[in-house]
Amino acid sequence: MSTSLTATRLLDLIHHFYPRNVHTTDARYDSQAEALRLRELRKAAQEESSAWNTLLQRIHEELPGCSVWELPSLLYDPCRCVRVSLADSPVGAPEQKAVVLLVSILAPVHHIYASFQRIESKHVVEQRLWHAPLPPEYQSLEARLSSLAQAVLGTSRLSNELLFTPVPDIQVGNLDLGRAQLIHCLFTDRLW
Repeated sequence: MSTSLTATRLLDLIHHFYPRNVHTTDARYDSQAEALRLRELRKAAQEESSAWNTLLQRIHEELPGCSVWELPSLLYDPCRCVRVSLADSPVGAPEQKAVVLLVSILAPVHHIYASFQRIESKHVVEQRLWHAPLPPEYQSLEARLSSLAQAVLGTSRLSNELLFTPVPDIQVGNLDLGRAQLIHCLFTDRLW
């Protein structure tokens, strides 16, 4: 876990990239200096993805029994995302179990959570998420993904205490003012 990043430092960082007290639907949002910086950073990250591609290659090589699904998060969020299904949970199975790795482009940090979905007639009828500590059946995949992220990208994990720090003056994605937390600002509000 990262110990050099404090809540104060992370909040300062977030406020450098997100306008305070301005909704994303407000006509002024796109012209705010913070929003422009974030858009440029996401664009630069999309253009330079060699380290990320190396990580994906290593995941495929080292976890051959798992389905790997990269999500195009950088289009909307300041993070890269990959979902890795547990070996006993292939794509199309009625129970989908995955470990999700999120890597922020704002700070050298990553987050890992577990996802469970039960699917009936092609519809999700039950969904659960776990942040650290993950249930035992997810822990070996969690450890491997965290180790790969640290080795390939040089990122570290934040404590839950930091991740769930409120950021009340920022509107992120579908979360209104007063609902965002650092996890949403550093990564995404779309956790599934």
